[in-house]
Amino acid sequence: MTKAKAKKNKRKATFIGLVIDRSGSMGSIREQAITAINEQLRTIRDGSKDIGEVYVTLVQFDDQIQIDFANKDVKSILNE
Repeated sequence: MTKAKAKKNKRKATFIGLVIDRSGSMGSIREQAITAINEQLRTIRDGSKDIGEVYVTLVQFDDQIQIDFANKDVKSILNE
């Protein structure tokens, strides 16, 4: 394989960040937010089969910031 062809076949990694507001004002839609995030993670995971390596970071915030996971391979999320 030529160098040019090898470079063309190499896929770049994609990094996605999801940020969740968990402040008191969001409490009334907490369950909907969890469902939406899980659905989004499934969509990203399923779509990654077509685009290559995908890494996800999940951050929650209120008066503090919590990083649930950083640059995690999307294939390992939601117990594939």
